[in-house]
Amino acid sequence: TLYRRKISERPKIVLIPEGKKTRIFCVTDIVYLKGSGHYVEFYMTNGDVRILRGKMNSIEEIIERYGFVRVKISCLINVKYISGMNKKQIMLESGEKFRVSPKYQEQAYEKLKIFMLGSGE
Repeated sequence: TLYRRKISERPKIVLIPEGKKTRIFCVTDIVYLKGSGHYVEFYMTNGDVRILRGKMNSIEEIIERYGFVRVKISCLINVKYISGMNKKQIMLESGEKFRVSPKYQEQAYEKLKIFMLGSGE
């Protein structure tokens, strides 16, 4: 499918605009993102949290094609780091757990299934 192809073709670098600046991220270093007001927190594999001023919807438009799935209004998770999922919860390899909002359950499940069946890198 298109989603699987886009995940497997994803670049290592993504550019995220922040006002007049542009931030550079290695996509595989982002575990998940949390929106908080006018800010988005990027939780990185090395434990760092990078905070950008911006809107979750704008950032989602840029990174969702690289293997990120929305699990609630304020949270996007990199499917590469998901170790399991049931209808109401996603578990990360780190042991962290995220509740999946009913609005996003079907979409999250389908994207995770595609990632697990596809190459997904």
